[in-house]
Amino acid sequence: MADKIKSWDHSKLGFAGLAVTFVFFVALHIFSTETFRTVSVDLTQQKIFTLSEGTKEILSKVREPVTLRLFVSDELVKQSPSLKDYARSARELLERYVELSNGRIKLEIIRPEPFSPEEDRAVGFGLHGVPITQAGNLGYFGLAGTNTTDDLDVISFISPQRERFLEYDLTRLVSNLANPKKKKIGYVSSLPIGSDPMKRYAPWEVIAQLRQRFDVQRITLENPIPEDLDLLLVIHPRDMDDTDRYYIDQHVMRGNNTIIFVDPYSEEATRGNQMKRQPPDSGSDLKELFNAWGIKYDKNKVAGDRIGAQRVSAGRNSLGQPIITDYVAWLTLSGSRIKTNDVVTGELEQINIATSGYLE
Repeated sequence: MADKIKSWDHSKLGFAGLAVTFVFFVALHIFSTETFRTVSVDLTQQKIFTLSEGTKEILSKVREPVTLRLFVSDELVKQSPSLKDYARSARELLERYVELSNGRIKLEIIRPEPFSPEEDRAVGFGLHGVPITQAGNLGYFGLAGTNTTDDLDVISFISPQRERFLEYDLTRLVSNLANPKKKKIGYVSSLPIGSDPMKRYAPWEVIAQLRQRFDVQRITLENPIPEDLDLLLVIHPRDMDDTDRYYIDQHVMRGNNTIIFVDPYSEEATRGNQMKRQPPDSGSDLKELFNAWGIKYDKNKVAGDRIGAQRVSAGRNSLGQPIITDYVAWLTLSGSRIKTNDVVTGELEQINIATSGYLE
């Protein structure tokens, strides 16, 4: 493996295949325009909210009536002046959404008290309460949205820690309710990520999670890729022939949303091969397409980093003592190595990566 490792260079585009953020990343790719990628609320000195052009466009196109119910417990905000200010800011931002929607969005402010019908409604919507008294009474600061077809989307607790992503969270919720038809995702993969009742295995968790939000279907590449897909996922492509590559290339060239995940050494595939007594995984690549698109990728190398290397056990020495060493192909990223102003990774404290490739 040592000859496949390349020292980490921060100029690279980064690591692919972060399963911990996969579902959020896919949802963001479908939902966001590039200019809306990392927006946050900008509260100016005049206390006027500046919204992104992406949000304004989405709100101007709302056709399905949407009702937003902001639950704010008086006792909760009384106990925290900073939360009180944040709750006021959130309400004012929502009022701005109502204004920009041309009347399609209706806002209700609900102040639930302990053991009240309003608290029952908050619980019924799935909002998360936090203790506000020693007796265990709960306070609420969350948002529940519905449309005319009884779809429900909630922010169970509007956390101040996500203040920089508040605009994204609100706009995503409104967009989901204003466009209730599920977006369609197609995937192509050499890995058994979907379910197969005949072979008695369940779908991977990321696929199961995606199916809760999207219409997910497997694409075989026996025919051209359907034009009605909102997003195509190409995951660990292996053993593709000229026709397969042609269909993918044409889909991309027509401007369709596509995310491609390649891996120089899939540890999941290798485990499967070992069970079948087959050679280790030899990596995935779309060399011909990457060359045409100007993407540099070497499936014979993985990214390595001495600073972020994970400590692993490498057996025992002649005295029977455990050998602990830094394995530079398995990385742990934290602190400044995680982009905190990005809505996908902003709340992550640590990311573990194993034998990842790199793009340049």
